Amino acid sequence: MRSNYTSGLEESKNTRTVSLKSKSRIKVVRIGRHSTLSDLANIKLGTYIKNDEGLKGKVLQIDIVEVRYERHYYFRLEKGAGTILIIK
Repeated sequence: MRSNYTSGLEESKNTRTVSLKSKSRIKVVRIGRHSTLSDLANIKLGTYIKNDEGLKGKVLQIDIVEVRYERHYYFRLEKGAGTILIIK
């Protein structure tokens, strides 16, 4: 049988709301002309990036095009933010 009696500890446990006052921070990866190939390879979809000119946003698409001895990294950002191009 279930008891209707609850102790004070159980009542406070059920009615208490926890408010966490910590602000979640978004980690932004800074990229530019001097970024290494491993830095560029570590950028995945959903990563927030920022370049030297101040363009920043969430990566939605990554295109890597190899042209002769160069690698072109195209990071397409969330709509309206633009595209960041890094040539290595």
